[in-house]
Amino acid sequence: MPSAPASGVLVHLVAENVRWDRTSLEAPAGKTFTLELDNRDPYPPEFHNFGIATGPAVEDRVYVSPKSNGPTVSVFEIPGLPAGTYTFFCTPHAERMTGVLTVR
Repeated sequence: MPSAPASGVLVHLVAENVRWDRTSLEAPAGKTFTLELDNRDPYPPEFHNFGIATGPAVEDRVYVSPKSNGPTVSVFEIPGLPAGTYTFFCTPHAERMTGVLTVR
């Protein structure tokens, strides 16, 4: 959503042992929010990113962050999304690092 107002919401997510620390997140509809990605996996060999999609196809991706080489904490401003249910994932580890983002 272009020009979505800021919500002031901070969502914290940890990546450790090539897994997310939780598999569900919530965010406000129609407003941007901040995602703090605490990547605790050392690089090399691992790096992570944070993506949001409406379905399984590449064209269903609505947001993908740059990669985060750990250990580090990265902060990303996520654009406003319409209310609904989305999948969140790490692109290189999508088979193990996925969850549900509920936007309301």
